[in-house]
Amino acid sequence: MPGSFFIVNTVKSTQPDLYANEFYQTHPWEIPPTLPQLMKRPCFLISLHDLSMPHLLIDARSKKEFEHQTLVNAFFMPETSSLLPDYCYEFIECKQRKKRELLVLMGGDNVEALARNLIERGIRWVCMLKGGIQAAIIDSPDLIRNG
Repeated sequence: MPGSFFIVNTVKSTQPDLYANEFYQTHPWEIPPTLPQLMKRPCFLISLHDLSMPHLLIDARSKKEFEHQTLVNAFFMPETSSLLPDYCYEFIECKQRKKRELLVLMGGDNVEALARNLIERGIRWVCMLKGGIQAAIIDSPDLIRNG
């Protein structure tokens, strides 16, 4: 994001004893990544509480998961692979042209590949939702839309 900077918290190595408590058992996404883990990520993670700027939330899980439970105002885009149909890219580009919207991805196993693909296609301001739907259910249940 233009004019922004990020401070990143990492750990030197996985220290299981340091994070062996009840909070980290229920919130595993809060355990800081190691530097090698961080270097493999295609983009930053963002929590629901940090979403202060306009954003476009894409739910790239399966249609069944989306219909069962998703975040309020999330758009469904099919989880077929790391590639989206062309109309999805056009939709994202159009939304980002109108407003400088942060693109937040929530998904399953393919979310990192999808983020990488979006960045390669020239989509700006891509990040992944930290903790995904599980974090929202625990930390912000008021933001959940049940099917």
